[in-house]
Amino acid sequence: MPVPDGGQRCGMANFVFGANCFVALAQEGLFLCPLFLMFFFKRDPLKSLRENAETLLHHADKVWNYRRDVLSKDEADYLLKSRAMVAALTADSRRADFAEQDGEKKLSDAADELHETLCVTGGTIYPVRAMPEWVEMIVVATIVVCAIRSFFLQPFKIPTNSMYPTYHGMTAEVFPLKEDGVGGLNKIWRKLTLWTTRVEARAPVSGEVFIPLDPNSGPERDHGNQFDSGIFNTNLLRNPVDVFYLSIEKKAPVKITVPKEFTITGVLLKTYFPDDAKLPIGEVACWRRVVERASRNGDLMPREKGGYFLRTHKQVAANERVVNFDVLTGDMVLVDRMSYNFVRPGAGDPFVFATKNIPGLNDHADNPQDIYFIKRLVGEPLDVLQVKGSVLLRNGAPISGSPAFEKNNAMRSDLEYYGYLSRSAGNNVHGCPLDKPLGIPPAHYFAMGDNSENSFDSRGWGFVPEKEIIGRAFFILYPFRKRWGIAE
Repeated sequence: MPVPDGGQRCGMANFVFGANCFVALAQEGLFLCPLFLMFFFKRDPLKSLRENAETLLHHADKVWNYRRDVLSKDEADYLLKSRAMVAALTADSRRADFAEQDGEKKLSDAADELHETLCVTGGTIYPVRAMPEWVEMIVVATIVVCAIRSFFLQPFKIPTNSMYPTYHGMTAEVFPLKEDGVGGLNKIWRKLTLWTTRVEARAPVSGEVFIPLDPNSGPERDHGNQFDSGIFNTNLLRNPVDVFYLSIEKKAPVKITVPKEFTITGVLLKTYFPDDAKLPIGEVACWRRVVERASRNGDLMPREKGGYFLRTHKQVAANERVVNFDVLTGDMVLVDRMSYNFVRPGAGDPFVFATKNIPGLNDHADNPQDIYFIKRLVGEPLDVLQVKGSVLLRNGAPISGSPAFEKNNAMRSDLEYYGYLSRSAGNNVHGCPLDKPLGIPPAHYFAMGDNSENSFDSRGWGFVPEKEIIGRAFFILYPFRKRWGIAE
């Protein structure tokens, strides 16, 4: 074996010396570690006793605050004396010489005495009973939650798509009729994160699918007060529903039950008129295009009770699906109810307001509904608004203050912003169409949806009184999609 030279021998010696030092330190560490841990994590023998004493002091304060007016003078004096003794000894227990002065026994005896005193003077408050404590906690928590909801933050569910695509109401994911859609664990995951509702309907007989239309050329809907079957078909926590209809060969109806406020037009477009559904125009414009083409081609057939049947030219077999889709829940947004107490609402704010006292919405209602709307604030008091082409003008210039304004004015159809419409007010005398300059009166605001073509807003029912404004939407709480977070 070769002999190491001098440099190698020196290096080896250094290595051996270093290794020996490390072993020695490690061996010393085996003895030092327990001392080190004991120094930093030394057990406090009085900790448990002190915590028990502090709990008794808490209950003593509670008994005094709740029952001092019904206690006799002797009971009150004895309670205060016992409490003062425990409080003083608890404070002294942190002194280094406390144990040497037999403090542990003194504190233990004082705590026992306070306990006995509380048993005599505590009534229903002491000894502690689980049920009253839980009830009290629930009541206090409820009061706190109600206070926060009333004065600071309030969650608000968006049911419709008047603000789409900035905020989503209920939307649909449509599946091919012959596919089963999402199942298994993925279905459970979608339920938790998107709160999906599965909807499908099957043909009772074979034949062509027809779409019954109401006199306004929309899909026929049953507007009665109907409800689903509740959780697990138990009729508990039932939710209101709407019912749409299809027809096989104009004689066999097919009922489609969906959550209240859900619009089925998009589902029918994607299922039976997919080429039209892909056009870079809004859903309302797509449907109008389908109906107008059907009228020219003879595919609209009169119904005996009014309206029409719209042919789809789609043949289905008995028990085959005629619709197959998931309803995705609308956005749950958090509304700031506080800020507008200090600052005035501004153009571009997504604001929430009550509708009960808006004349254009409730003039002819025997029992006005106390519901909230969410829209985009587009006009402040004394502003002048007008729609020219597809551009919304505020005080003579294209409106600014929100990304949605810029996208709509630019008609960003690739992002599903299709521009603004002036809209007719129809028969509503309070409506404010924007086909010509419109001035906003003092203490009133003008509301519009980002989905201008499919939004029932101030153009149809008039101004929003300042006193009806609730707050500003600022955070999307649910569902957990890529838009979760700060609201635009």
